Amino acid sequence: MLGEAARSWLQRWDQQQERYGPDRDERFQVVVDTVGWLLERTEVPRPRLVDLGCGTGSLTARLAHAFPHADVVGVDADPLLLGLAEEAVTGTTARLLARDLTTAGWADEAGPPSSWDAAVSSTALHWLTPAELGALYRTLAGRLRPGGILVDADNRAPSAVPDCRGGRDSEQCRERPVRQRLAQHHQGHQHPVHEDYW
Repeated sequence: MLGEAARSWLQRWDQQQERYGPDRDERFQVVVDTVGWLLERTEVPRPRLVDLGCGTGSLTARLAHAFPHADVVGVDADPLLLGLAEEAVTGTTARLLARDLTTAGWADEAGPPSSWDAAVSSTALHWLTPAELGALYRTLAGRLRPGGILVDADNRAPSAVPDCRGGRDSEQCRERPVRQRLAQHHQGHQHPVHEDYW
């Protein structure tokens, strides 16, 4: 999908997403700034940045423009959205992969183990079940370099994290601190959990 029609659909998609997820541009900028902070502190000549569930490539394109020396990879399962993403990343070196984040081996073409500097996402990971999210985190633990980061700019809580605002999960939320629930999803990870973050 190329040309004016694709650009029109991208614009319409971005407008719809801004209504769906307020402060979308600001969240994207936080992702870019966070990745920039990381890259300023590393000596990797060609860092690898992977956008999980890249959709139309809006965040992928921002990363590719902000870090033209990086290997930026967008991963999504939806062929229509990837068609729009092709237009979004035109003029950059970003790569797009048609892969389902819930299937084994999805990360293989995005780079070998311990080679990713950052994995990022926005409005995608909340669609995963707790088991799928846990499997994704384990995959990321094996793909990120030591010191690599995951930046999830989703404005929706994943289904893997109970809603602690009340209702049926409120008892569970009082009984176990958030860091303990999230630690269940980090089993096998070598990344430290810092008490300061909570």
